[in-house]
Amino acid sequence: MRLRNKTALVTAAGQGMGRASALALAEEGAEVWATDVDARLLESYAGVANVRTARLDVLDAKAIDTFVAGSRRSTSSSTSPGGSTTAACSTPARPISRPPSPSTCGPSSA
Repeated sequence: MRLRNKTALVTAAGQGMGRASALALAEEGAEVWATDVDARLLESYAGVANVRTARLDVLDAKAIDTFVAGSRRSTSSSTSPGGSTTAACSTPARPISRPPSPSTCGPSSA
């Protein structure tokens, strides 16, 4: 439970590395927002503890702004080589329009 009381945002979470990241973060206690442009791929998260899902097209700036405004959760992120975005650190409790740079989180302990 190393990530208890942390919020994680994972994009491209419908399959592959994004899905693996979302499940690993949830298993470690993070509250996970698993997002994907294909909402059908997110259906498999039904009943998974600590995981909320949302359709999100990360290439659409308005969609990102709407998601952030709706979630009212602070998240911070970094992009993995597979194109998934994962987060596992705290940021100030304030709405954001874009995730802060990965350096905001410091070194990863995961």
